Amino acid sequence: QAQECFYERSVKSGASPGLLAKIGAGVVQCYKRMASAAAAPQISSALHATWGIFARFNVALYTGEMEFQMAAHLHKIPPEGAEVDPLADPEVVAEANLKLGASVARLNKAQDASATAKKELDKFQKFVKDPDLERKLGLLNKGIGYHLRVTKAENDTVYFQRVPEPGSWSDLLLERKEVVKEPS
Repeated sequence: QAQECFYERSVKSGASPGLLAKIGAGVVQCYKRMASAAAAPQISSALHATWGIFARFNVALYTGEMEFQMAAHLHKIPPEGAEVDPLADPEVVAEANLKLGASVARLNKAQDASATAKKELDKFQKFVKDPDLERKLGLLNKGIGYHLRVTKAENDTVYFQRVPEPGSWSDLLLERKEVVKEPS
């Protein structure tokens, strides 16, 4: 939960999408450990089933957040509803730095993770109704939907970059460096 709180605080303070992706990877790792522990026979017999479901929901939710933030880091777009005059102050990005294909791939992965989170949330809500979890998932879905729509349209009409296959790009969980040191 400390990693999750740190992530939420970083979002509110306006941290960069690249940093948020790294912190999100830390949250995923923590919830993966929780899910694994909750599934262990000696522990699962003493816990209510909702603990494992809650952990799996958060693994999926923060995997979606992590991939969404990395996509936003790879290809910056204006916030939804912002009016931008592209001729007023055009941002020129070197072709080598354009990463629309990778951004679309990460957004697709974020969308898949969000769908998994929705399934886990439906299971969880058979036991407990939590509007905050619904709100978090709704905000993530809205962000993913908007970014995917804009980035895909730009890639399909202007840049035509190849969208890499899911296993062909780096896994943020494997390359993550500790942003918050865990106690020894």
